[in-house]
Amino acid sequence: MFADRRIFVLLTAALLVLVPVVGAVGVVTGQDTTRVDEGGTYSGGTVVIEGPIDGDVRVFAGTVIIQGDVDGDVQAFAGTVQVQGTISGNLQAAAGTVVVDGSVRGDVSVAAGTLAIDGSVGGNVRSASGTTQLGERSVVLGDLEYTGDLERLEGSRVLGSVDQRVALQIGPVLVPPLWGWFVTVFAMLAHAALGAVLLLAFPEYSRSVVDRIESDPLVTGAAGLGVFVGVPIVLVLLLLTIVGIPVSIAGLVIFGIVCWIGLVYGRFAVGYVLVRRAGRDSPWLGLGVGLVGVGVLTQLPYVGGLVQFVTLLLGLGALGVSGARELRRRRGEIDSDAEPTAADETAS
Repeated sequence: MFADRRIFVLLTAALLVLVPVVGAVGVVTGQDTTRVDEGGTYSGGTVVIEGPIDGDVRVFAGTVIIQGDVDGDVQAFAGTVQVQGTISGNLQAAAGTVVVDGSVRGDVSVAAGTLAIDGSVGGNVRSASGTTQLGERSVVLGDLEYTGDLERLEGSRVLGSVDQRVALQIGPVLVPPLWGWFVTVFAMLAHAALGAVLLLAFPEYSRSVVDRIESDPLVTGAAGLGVFVGVPIVLVLLLLTIVGIPVSIAGLVIFGIVCWIGLVYGRFAVGYVLVRRAGRDSPWLGLGVGLVGVGVLTQLPYVGGLVQFVTLLLGLGALGVSGARELRRRRGEIDSDAEPTAADETAS
């Protein structure tokens, strides 16, 4: 029924333990250049948008250079984004540096280390950047909202308001409140479904995860913090190696799945510990108590985010320690009577 369980263990262990090795191997010489003359989604070391282009363009690259005209929106995730031509729609970018020397007739929404504008923007500018620079030839016809520092040279013009914000939401507009409730309920059901699959597929392993978290929560949480911080850093560095872009994107997707599994395991552990201390040894009851109880706590103001984060670190740390132990066990460094793993249950 669960013929592919071993894949789950191997993927988890490989991601949490071997990604640094892949990142080191992924540093190679050479750089590819992709030239774009039509709308669509592109990736590469350097992507040059030559135009004219009729349609939207989405780019994942080390460097994005917009030389021609784009009759649509541009979304870019890159190390550096340079706008030298004209974008008739909006520009959304997440990058280390974004330079607008050309023209953007719509809005500019950027999350970056530095946003430098020395061209024209026909709409609003929303800059969640460490530094926002306005050159002497810059013209912003709408409003300017920014975080961090603002550097304006003499001659720069902003016809709308200029406001500094503590934080800015860059990206799609948030869903309305009704849909927000729908998403919350759907997420709860998804957590329950994943938790049920984990308990059915790996009952003993799931119990061992709870035992590990209960016996040493500080070490487990610290391990989770190391995984939570370290893996994304390695994946971003891998992204900057250009050739490693596909591996990095795939790694981010897998890491997101592992974080979801860790979150569910963390909630399950909290609920199961409470149930056992109340005199009941029911994993299913523990799963329900954990999902509902922790879910309610995460909705509380001020402390909700902290509860969510700590729960994630506990589950992620348990997975990380388990993955490392599984790899060492396969190399013969741990006795065969070690605590149960998901691979052991697959073999049985």
